[in-house]
Amino acid sequence: VLLISGYYIIKNGTTVVQPTVECVKTPFGARTSMILPDGSTIWLNAGSEVSYPHHFGKTREIVLKGEVYLEVKKDSKPFIVKTAYGNVKVLGTKFNVFAFDNEPFRTTLVEGSVAINDIVNSKDVILKPGFQYVAAKGYNSLEKVTPEMYTSWKEGKMIFRREPFEQVARRLERWFNVT
Repeated sequence: VLLISGYYIIKNGTTVVQPTVECVKTPFGARTSMILPDGSTIWLNAGSEVSYPHHFGKTREIVLKGEVYLEVKKDSKPFIVKTAYGNVKVLGTKFNVFAFDNEPFRTTLVEGSVAINDIVNSKDVILKPGFQYVAAKGYNSLEKVTPEMYTSWKEGKMIFRREPFEQVARRLERWFNVT
């Protein structure tokens, strides 16, 4: 098998190079921050996971499960956050993405501009600072919000205003790693 594989590689003059993918998981009850290869800073909330290539290519793409706050370094290469619900594309900005399983998808913009490609509702949306896009099966909305309500977790604070108890309980379970 090795001889045949070597023969085909030499004959075709190509080699297969697999990009190195980094994966960072934050357990329940913890939060973490890190700097990506392009200099962008991210904060991962409790119970979240992000994967990204060791070196970015023509685009800067990360894959998210959970919640992340990003301060994307300006660059000519687009920065894309991929989730099961849709993709968020930016060039340089500060924003929060919430993409936990079985919960509404939310993107909250602090500064700059982002384009959201919602694959669940087949919709493209441009966000402006101070606005939040929320999507779930069957509905979506664009609302003016106070961004600190949705980004304070990265500073160790939780702010609740008129949230249903079920949502508060889920956030507290992730935050403190309790049921």
